[in-house]
Amino acid sequence: MIATAFTGLTAIYISCVQGASRLIFSMARQGLLPRPFARLHGAQRVPKNAILCVVILCVTMGLLSLALLRDGLDSFVWWSSAMVFFAALTFTGVNVANLLYFRRILPAHFSVVRNLLVPVWGVTVSLYLVYAAFFSALWSAPFRTGRSIVIACVVLLALELVAAIWMRVFRRELLSASGPNSTGF
Repeated sequence: MIATAFTGLTAIYISCVQGASRLIFSMARQGLLPRPFARLHGAQRVPKNAILCVVILCVTMGLLSLALLRDGLDSFVWWSSAMVFFAALTFTGVNVANLLYFRRILPAHFSVVRNLLVPVWGVTVSLYLVYAAFFSALWSAPFRTGRSIVIACVVLLALELVAAIWMRVFRRELLSASGPNSTGF
């Protein structure tokens, strides 16, 4: 059973590295991150710099948490819980984006069920899960594998919000540029 868990875990982390590196690549291509992350390498056009950044950051943070917690299982639980928090917020954001996109950008394609009811339901369920599985459960757990995760994730989320607000106020042109891909509508 342990071997199966590690096999599944490896697949999850590989897909997370691929997803995160593509986000870094895309943000760099839009000018939101340094240009070297937007470079493609080789015949397959792989964003090598973005992938290396994510891998190095993951290994560094994993080793740091292992050194601080002095327990591999606690380190795993810590990072897994943090990933769940940000994944749930991502699902929430996707639902909000669906609603806003079809209300503001493509109102002719707006569907009450697909673009209002389903996203509102998705936001409600996601936020409830964040509260129940993250805030409520982890806040009452021991500090090293509970409350510390909540504090770290909320602080990181706050820093991300401050960065987004700063860009909106001082670098508005970066956020108003059209994306490189069209929707086809």
